Amino acid sequence: MGVYPSVYISLYRKSTHTDQYLHFDSNQQLQHKLRVIRTLKHRAHTISFDNETLDKELDHIQQSLSICGYTRQVWDSLARNKIIPKPRRPDYTAPVGSITLPYIQGVTEGLSRTIRKAGVQVHVKPANTVRSTLVAPKDKPKKCDRSCVIYGISCNNCASQYVGETERPLRKRLSEHKRPSPVGAHLNSEGHEFNTDNVKVLDSDSSWLQRASMKRIA
Repeated sequence: MGVYPSVYISLYRKSTHTDQYLHFDSNQQLQHKLRVIRTLKHRAHTISFDNETLDKELDHIQQSLSICGYTRQVWDSLARNKIIPKPRRPDYTAPVGSITLPYIQGVTEGLSRTIRKAGVQVHVKPANTVRSTLVAPKDKPKKCDRSCVIYGISCNNCASQYVGETERPLRKRLSEHKRPSPVGAHLNSEGHEFNTDNVKVLDSDSSWLQRASMKRIA
């Protein structure tokens, strides 16, 4: 029988990988930052096969996190031992519900503890991020280009109003109201008119059944 070479397993990173992680100085809950270390350490222990590869991976993680503001003290407080999942306590009870709070430093921590005492699970997310402020992948559609909407038409010359719904672009539906229709009959008999700019989008839903029920309420 031939002798087969040893197989070593390590973590692969693409050439475009930047090693950018949640910055330690960011306005985020401390537990979120500590979980960055725990997650990367857990992945290293799970994927790395031998001690030499594991040590190289941990050194790489520590160096990358130091650039993101994580101090040696924070690293040492969490990275000494392999993470072992804690078993559930015998008196564990499932939460009665859950709530998501915006993170406000010095406020959310105490509020979360109080809510958890009532048996409610608390999730925390940042209130504002640079991405949410600066990045807009798509321009908001113009009112008349929207589809699957409930809309309201107000007559320019009297108090008459009409509420309708359409699956098609609102612009196309409004042009049809100038033909024989309840709105068209009112405009032709009274000599009145309505402006497209004054049409209001009251709600939207992809389901015709939901639009029909909301139309009746409106």
